This record gives sequence, structure tokens and C-alpha cells, in this order.
Amino acid sequence: MRSHGLRVTSPRLLVLRTLFCSKQPLNAQQIHQGVRDAGGHLDVVTVYRILAAFQEIGLVHFIGVSGGYSACSLGECHEEDSEHAVCETCGRVIELEVPELIRQSVSVPLEGVGFSARSVRIEILGQCQSCLTA
Repeated sequence: MRSHGLRVTSPRLLVLRTLFCSKQPLNAQQIHQGVRDAGGHLDVVTVYRILAAFQEIGLVHFIGVSGGYSACSLGECHEEDSEHAVCETCGRVIELEVPELIRQSVSVPLEGVGFSARSVRIEILGQCQSCLTA
């Protein structure tokens, strides 16, 4: 957080801890409830503000198919080019780096029609290894 100009505060840490402890993406209401269950006190508006700041620096990602947020698991914050495999059975999200070949295969045709891609986000639906073997 500090390296991106954000102060490390108790509410931010509570939101981040709640996301890191979940195997599934959480929406703002679920994060708020998780913080409250852990003994924290903050309102839902604060959760939304924190999520917006975290998303801006790439610390969390919005997973569209589940309508929730997931903590970045690649070890470094990144704002662009994210690939997420989402288990349709248990909701688990696995984050992967988008290979350069994929980036190009999406960006090049768009440039041909006058569109410049700023970011490539891919969501892949299927089943995780745990659910496949269950």
C-alpha cells in the first residue's frame, strides 16, 4: 500500500485480511459482514472506498462473473492484464498472468478497427482440481 501512496490503516487492513481469508470473491456487503464478524467497525461506504482504492493500484480485482472482489495473488500489485479461472462449483478463483501471446491476439485485431486496448481481463469458467476429484 505504501509504495502506491496509500497509508496503511486499520480499516484497510481489515478489508484486505477479509479478502485474503476468503477462497471466493466477496462483494462489499460480504466484506463488511466479515469485518464485523472479526470485531471490526466500519460502514459499507468505507468498504466501497477502500475497494476502489485497492482496485486502482491492483491490490484487488473485480471478478465480473461472481460480482465480487478477490485479493491479488500474484505477489505484486498490477492494474492491468489479469486472468482469472473461476470454479463454477465452489467459487474459488485462481489468478494467472496473461501471456503475451494472448494479449497480442486480443489487442492486434482491435487496433485494426481503431480501438486501443488499455487492459485485457479474462475470466475462465470451469472446475478446480478439488471439485473435479470430489
